[in-house]
Amino acid sequence: MNDLLSLALTKLESGLLERGFAIGSDLLLAVLFLWVGWKLAHRIERALEKMMNLSGRVDATLRPLLLSLAAWSLKILALAMALAQIGVQMATIAAVLGAAGLAVGLALQGTLQNIAAGIMLVLLRPFKVGDYVECSGTLSGTIREIGLFSTLIERFDGIHLFVPNNQIWGSTIANFSRNPTRRLDLPLRLAPDSDTMHALAILRGYVDTLEPVRHDPAPQVFVSELGSNGPEFTLRLWSDTADYWDLRWRIAAELPQLLLDAHLELARPLWPEIPATAR
Repeated sequence: MNDLLSLALTKLESGLLERGFAIGSDLLLAVLFLWVGWKLAHRIERALEKMMNLSGRVDATLRPLLLSLAAWSLKILALAMALAQIGVQMATIAAVLGAAGLAVGLALQGTLQNIAAGIMLVLLRPFKVGDYVECSGTLSGTIREIGLFSTLIERFDGIHLFVPNNQIWGSTIANFSRNPTRRLDLPLRLAPDSDTMHALAILRGYVDTLEPVRHDPAPQVFVSELGSNGPEFTLRLWSDTADYWDLRWRIAAELPQLLLDAHLELARPLWPEIPATAR
């Protein structure tokens, strides 16, 4: 009897050892799959980034989103292989991932909205990397990167802002870089005793020779208001978008002295409020 009991215990112990070894091996392989999958995902992401940079055929706006999708696809595949290694059936994995996806989707609605907004920003292209934009009337800067969850915007003072994609997508977007040309409207008021026709001739002569003003459409100088406070003129000029701010600062520097030399006096500063941003 003792021999039979000893034999049974020996077989049980041997079976447990074999089972434990098998489980340990599966767990080790599962961890190995995860580790290799994560490392491989990062290596492939870097390799794809180098290929995109060298080819120059993939738009810089699309690159971050494509790289993120590729990396996360490989990581999810590695996780599925690890779960299959420890005995979880693929059908079960799909069901669990579906249920988890639903639960996570309900818990992280804002995050999923950011992902959806990022995809829409890339597909509809209201702006691209390098464009200067203004969102919601308050947020402005140069687009540096459109990611899966947020967009990187560099302000005029060099500060980087990570803005959720949904916040940008849900707002009015003003793109100052989209069109190749921009119009500059400059109002200026002279002293009440100013000679209107003399001032008009001086201003028209100035804009006709001003660079880099475009002459198609032709620059315009006209009297926009006559009143007791003095005549108000408007300079309406077109320039290349890249030259817009240089032109604006040049006029601000040159025009007061030009009027002074012509014995004309400004009734108010040319630009009472210099904008803080250089769009």
